[in-house]
Amino acid sequence: MSKARDIRELVAEQSSSTAERRALEAVADALEESLAEDVPYRRQFKADLRRKVMAQARKRISPPWYRRTATWGITAGVAAAAAILVVGLNLWQTTPGRLGSQPPANVEPGPPGPPLDVNPVHTAQQPSTLPGVILADQLLAPGQPGPESLVDVDVTKGLRVYAAKASSDEATFTRMAQGLGFTAQPRKLTEGYSVDEGARSLKLMPDGRVTYTDFSLPVPAEAVDADGALATARRFLEQAGLPIPSLDPNVADERTDGRRQFVVSYTPRQDRRPIINGRTVVRVSEHGSVSAAEAFTHTVYDSSWVYKVSAPSDAVKAAEKQGSGRFDSVDLVYVRSGDSQGVLYLQPFWRVFGTHSAGQRMVRFIPAVASGK
Repeated sequence: MSKARDIRELVAEQSSSTAERRALEAVADALEESLAEDVPYRRQFKADLRRKVMAQARKRISPPWYRRTATWGITAGVAAAAAILVVGLNLWQTTPGRLGSQPPANVEPGPPGPPLDVNPVHTAQQPSTLPGVILADQLLAPGQPGPESLVDVDVTKGLRVYAAKASSDEATFTRMAQGLGFTAQPRKLTEGYSVDEGARSLKLMPDGRVTYTDFSLPVPAEAVDADGALATARRFLEQAGLPIPSLDPNVADERTDGRRQFVVSYTPRQDRRPIINGRTVVRVSEHGSVSAAEAFTHTVYDSSWVYKVSAPSDAVKAAEKQGSGRFDSVDLVYVRSGDSQGVLYLQPFWRVFGTHSAGQRMVRFIPAVASGK
């Protein structure tokens, strides 16, 4: 059954009324029209398409049909609607040039969807005090970029703080482990889940943080370059079903104990600002195997509030007050944090740039919501 005519014949045979037949044909027409449209490639489109098509089916079908006592699985009309959906999604996945196909080689793929909701819905009560986060100073490597512009930041209007939910249940972990080739049974920990198999280990924490290690010796193979390491890192994330936060990762070439490895790091952003402790980092050996990774499962930020914040100049003063350096410039970043109830937050921090007492460039992090209100 791969043609529209076959679908319509099925609808005609199994529809119990004229109204039902017309409703299902309307759904089929809408699906066919949607499949013909050119849209940017998105992984989440399959799920969106499924929801939209089934919503149309429920809306269009007459009340007597969907109020029957028969269940969805055995109602003839629903079977027809499901057949339309299955065939449509199959075409979406396999038809060249359609929604599920990879973009042509000469076309740049569009940027990934925003990591957070554009217009979050308030589903949680605004906290009077945000979780405290202490971030260690970071030394800057020579040539590392300085502060980003604050031209679009108006502190007089306040800054947003987000509340989040991360995918960290057993089903999520099981799919991840299977995608990475683990066959051992996952173990429930006091916090999160874990699976170990040979020299490999995978863990998932309640905040959605994922850690992977592989202590086995790399199988001798042709050495990879930076592009090969990037391809390996992306393939690893895809197999694990983990988000790829950006299309412009940083690839660093490092040598440790005489061994060469590549460190591929992706920095997600919110409100155009980097989430500095939410980076996805994949370490790839010179032979193209993943030796370690740290990432985060899909996180939905479903609430947000505006808080009053301190001025950038106050952040510079606060950084200097802590001693061990002189500071001269500042930009804005976001930081993941969690409270004792397991709620995740994304809160703004000032990233203050300066010079360490030993003369090396460094950054220090100062909470933007200084008072927690």
